[in-house]
Amino acid sequence: LAGFCKPGFPGLVCCEGDEEACASFVAAIRALRWQAMDVRWQHTSPSAPRRAAPLPEPFRELGEGAMGEAAALCEGAGWHGAFREAVLKLKLSAASTSVGG
Repeated sequence: LAGFCKPGFPGLVCCEGDEEACASFVAAIRALRWQAMDVRWQHTSPSAPRRAAPLPEPFRELGEGAMGEAAALCEGAGWHGAFREAVLKLKLSAASTSVGG
């Protein structure tokens, strides 16, 4: 899997890879004793598009105060619209939720 996590409040986990691997990863996180965990956004595609700046690989942990870095990583990977919808809870139009939105 590629991606990152940012502990603290709000916490954030962002991963991408094979659909089955991502589902297994989410199941493993759900098995932990966290206070709360919601999947606020997910995207499934038959084949992931190649991007200029993919999410970090291997998966890595950011610092608790690294929300700006998390936003920049999502933007660089073409997931800024998803970040805004999931983390900032901003509803986006259908056109802006597509890959790269």
